[in-house]
Amino acid sequence: MANFVTGGNLPRAKIDFTASLACVLALIGPSLWQAQTLPLLAFGTLDGSRGGPRADASGLRYTLENGAPTNLLGGLGSALAYASGVSSLALPDRDPNALDFNDAIDNTASYVNRYHTVKMHLEPNTTGTGLPFTLTPSCRHDTAVEPASTSLRNGRRPERGFGRPED
Repeated sequence: MANFVTGGNLPRAKIDFTASLACVLALIGPSLWQAQTLPLLAFGTLDGSRGGPRADASGLRYTLENGAPTNLLGGLGSALAYASGVSSLALPDRDPNALDFNDAIDNTASYVNRYHTVKMHLEPNTTGTGLPFTLTPSCRHDTAVEPASTSLRNGRRPERGFGRPED
């Protein structure tokens, strides 16, 4: 037995479905209809800093437990934020357990998180070929992100020999 709306001849379930569909289309429809692909304007590579090639300027010069240098510059791209002028902040995507080296500690290394202040120098491409602009990024400054308590550092367990810099 169908439940009918008083004074009408359509089932209530059909009216509820139609109203719900109309609301969904009203909310997400415009974004689907107006979806655009933004053009790529420039491409840049940041492959070093004043710390050297493939190195950041953090001043950290020891090897992590997984064999990677602690000052390895990389993993930039997905966490970029505009700061001001031509400056942006870049947070590396370096995973503290990206390399297999010790399953007993879930391959976690004592990587010290940091962010980089990057100058993004963008100029029109005057060669007539390629992308419309040239991008020359340069690493200006590195800042370590340290917790207030050193006991919270990822992988730092001096009593077990993890996370100590080489002497």
